[in-house]
Amino acid sequence: MATPSHARPSENLRSAHGAHQATKSSANFHGIDFNCTDGTPEAPTTKDFDPAETQDEIIKWFGSHPDGEAPALRLIVAKLPCPHSDRTSWKPEIPFRQDILEYAIWQHSAYTNLLPSRGGGCAALLDEPVCFVLQTPVDLGPFCSLAMSKRGIVVKGIFLYRASLSADGEAYFDPLRMMENETVISGWRSTGMQIIALPIAVAKSHALYITRELDDLASMLSTIEAELSSHTIGTRTEALTPLTRTLQTTTSRLLAAERRINFQTSLLSAIETVTSSHKRNTPTWPPLAPLKNNLESWSHDLSTIPRRVSAAQGTIQTLIQHHNEALNLDIATSSHRMMEAALKDNATMKTIAIMTMIFLPSTAVASFFSMGMFDWGASGGRGGAEGQVVSKWLWIFFVIAVPLTGLVIGLWWVWLKRHERRIGRMVGDGSAGDGGVGTEAAGGARTMSDDGFRDEVEMERFCAGGKANDFR
Repeated sequence: MATPSHARPSENLRSAHGAHQATKSSANFHGIDFNCTDGTPEAPTTKDFDPAETQDEIIKWFGSHPDGEAPALRLIVAKLPCPHSDRTSWKPEIPFRQDILEYAIWQHSAYTNLLPSRGGGCAALLDEPVCFVLQTPVDLGPFCSLAMSKRGIVVKGIFLYRASLSADGEAYFDPLRMMENETVISGWRSTGMQIIALPIAVAKSHALYITRELDDLASMLSTIEAELSSHTIGTRTEALTPLTRTLQTTTSRLLAAERRINFQTSLLSAIETVTSSHKRNTPTWPPLAPLKNNLESWSHDLSTIPRRVSAAQGTIQTLIQHHNEALNLDIATSSHRMMEAALKDNATMKTIAIMTMIFLPSTAVASFFSMGMFDWGASGGRGGAEGQVVSKWLWIFFVIAVPLTGLVIGLWWVWLKRHERRIGRMVGDGSAGDGGVGTEAAGGARTMSDDGFRDEVEMERFCAGGKANDFR
């Protein structure tokens, strides 16, 4: 007996999917009889089951003998609906009662153990009667599951399938379409070798899906590579976001394809197990060489596609890095220009201050001696007040001017200290998580209060947060 490569032991027979599972209106049931294809081939005969019929009618038909001249396979087929929401969490369920499952395969635990496995699996049970079970991986692609065993000269079983959840929604595992070109030799019925006909058809359809999936992934990568080759260093990062998402989707689909390739390898191995055990009594059987050749081609794709994905991701990271470097260079250039402009403004202010210092003393002297307190035309030879150049009321000017000047300077000093403390608090609060930038800014403000309006302090305060300008 060949053990399933992906099947896991079950603690129970999952009877919840047996007697308590009534016929679901969401599943489409029908029966199919496949006849031998040599001699005078007969077309398959089908029987549709009314949803209102009980599963007693299904088991009654299932247990009867086919009416054809050379019947080979009898299947109960259930087409499962595609979920409209939460597609990634979809799990297969057996829509048949336990007695139907037990009639389809003697050792039904080998089949029910496959259901929890999202990776799928298969097994060829060679004890009499010969049995075959398989289940494809559960993902967004097409799905099928079957359990068959030899009943006299006829193989009977159940077959579940679901269309792909991808955009095309193609039903790869429709049994009537799969078996159209398959060979079923009448001499196989004595040994039950016709049991491999449907698994081989499944393997061919599954190989077609894998090939199309890998070709689609390769085409997507070619498109991404062409787009990346047309991008320059100045490309905005927003334009690269769709490419990154496509690469993530490609990686997920590639992992799903790799899991299906592993299942395909196990399926071909299980088929070979059956054919090798009946080789002496079997006149001919379909060759598996073309399907094995696909494995070599897929192996090449599995090795090259990840490298192409990594290369594309590296190119995107390089473009993003170059873009950030160019952006940082622009910021540095703008900062340098702002600094030059600030220094030019400071130079202008210095020039104004110097010119003020040059002319202010003479202006003050001229203003002082031009007051009415001085009479430069008075005669110095006369006695009395009439001959005095300086008025006796000159002291009033000093009494008012000196205190007023001190008051103005004092108010300015108080306002300056409060202003510096506010700046220090705001810069410190805004830079608490930046390693003490606020403390350095406050220190810079203190230096300014001690040394005056120096250019270095102004630039330090500007770079610390740019908030000082709000208070000027």
